[in-house]
Amino acid sequence: MREVSSQAISLLKSHDVHVVFLDGRTLGQGHVLSSFVFDNKLTEVHNLQVNLVCDEIVKRLKKLFHTVLSDIAAPVYDKLYGSTKFATELAMRKEEGLVDQIMSDLDLERRQSTQQLIAVDVGTGTGRHAFRISKYFSRVYAFDFSTHMIRVAKEKKVACDDRRIAFSVADFEYEEVDGESDFAGKVDFVCASFGMGSFVEDTPRMLRRFHEWLKPGGAVLLSFYNSNTIVESMKPNWRDTSLAAHIDADRQTAQVALEDMTFYIFCKPYQPQMKEQISGLFEIRSMISYPCITAILPNSMFDLKNAKDYFSHLDELLIRDDSYFYGHYVLVYAVKRADASGYERVRSFLASRQIACETLRHAAVFRIRDVRRVLNLKDGQMAKTVIFSVGKQKQDGMPRVAIAVVPGDKEVAKEEIARELGMSKNLVNLATHEQIKTMGFVLGAVSPFGFEQHNANYFIDEAFEESSEDYVYMGSGDNFQTLKLRKSDFLELTKTYTRLRAQRLRSPD
Repeated sequence: MREVSSQAISLLKSHDVHVVFLDGRTLGQGHVLSSFVFDNKLTEVHNLQVNLVCDEIVKRLKKLFHTVLSDIAAPVYDKLYGSTKFATELAMRKEEGLVDQIMSDLDLERRQSTQQLIAVDVGTGTGRHAFRISKYFSRVYAFDFSTHMIRVAKEKKVACDDRRIAFSVADFEYEEVDGESDFAGKVDFVCASFGMGSFVEDTPRMLRRFHEWLKPGGAVLLSFYNSNTIVESMKPNWRDTSLAAHIDADRQTAQVALEDMTFYIFCKPYQPQMKEQISGLFEIRSMISYPCITAILPNSMFDLKNAKDYFSHLDELLIRDDSYFYGHYVLVYAVKRADASGYERVRSFLASRQIACETLRHAAVFRIRDVRRVLNLKDGQMAKTVIFSVGKQKQDGMPRVAIAVVPGDKEVAKEEIARELGMSKNLVNLATHEQIKTMGFVLGAVSPFGFEQHNANYFIDEAFEESSEDYVYMGSGDNFQTLKLRKSDFLELTKTYTRLRAQRLRSPD
């Protein structure tokens, strides 16, 4: 199938033609099917292919319904949203307050006189946040997949004569957006608000794209619907809801009411594992779920000002307690780390030793089994790096560590590390996620080398020397890239590591 260019798709959309485009790469990715229908007239392979196509079309149709909803809502969007449903209004106000906080934290008022500052507003709608932040930036790139929303946004832009905002129509998930090649790596702030994170199916790819856009120290605001919202568990039965949208986490669907119409659109709610995906690329400054109590109460209750004040105050108190993460939305404020990453150190380490390597790009991986799946590798081809914190003492302000490199189907016990170091096993523990981050690495992408620690002991399994494989695949410091090295180069780089014999896993991870 010929690829359809982003320019062609944009042209079709400018004439109100809705586009659903499926390619082989999309269908070749891993899928969890929401349902499966078996036809006895087809082979198993054909049944799987047909169900994959149908499942993908259903998802795209839900997104198409979202586009239709946005187009219909555009003329009344600013009037209806944030004023008729109180819990939704609170969520929008909370986002605006968080945006203001980020603007202050980035010190933009001082910087804008000497720097060209750039922001990107993903899913801008009618430009709510774009207009709010434009005074801080030289350029704001704002886009939405609804031509009607962008039409309204452009009318508002003309009315206020704000020339710093560039509005355009684009489906962020499937298309390159206008100006992307120019602003990549230069952006100070990315805004993906009002549940935008839940409208994108491939969360790791979305996060990676934001990471690539931002400059070091740049900030991102992420908003998701919450799979653990109290509304889902309590399911209040009154029709007079204080929310503009309700989610069905199991079906990845949001039910949105617009006057006398109801739309069912694609929605992938926030799941706890997403925090790990976010923290793997960014430093999380704050993460809250909001609103909670107001979301389960009937909207008519908030006709009383006292009720508005009282219940919104209770929701503010709940934000301060992390054990109550039951709000309808999840709001994340995160920053791209400004320090040198493990990936950069690994590349520098290899370059300084004139070692040639191949970098394989892929979907985000967080475990060795993810690498095995996305690259179709055997366990013996993969090098897994395990980090242990050792002892109680600290040197140079950093804990002493032991770094063990083993094949993908093996594990190294802390008892073996303790024996090699001549200490009690009680003083040897797996490093925490936070400890690994302080070393510049993230879970699922730790490299066998490129560490700055002088207080480290290095170990490697003897099996690598005995392997018949020509290449070894290993973490690069980046969840989206794997290093491929010749075995001879790999062994040369690790020749000073202490040899050990790790145990084979009963069930490889």
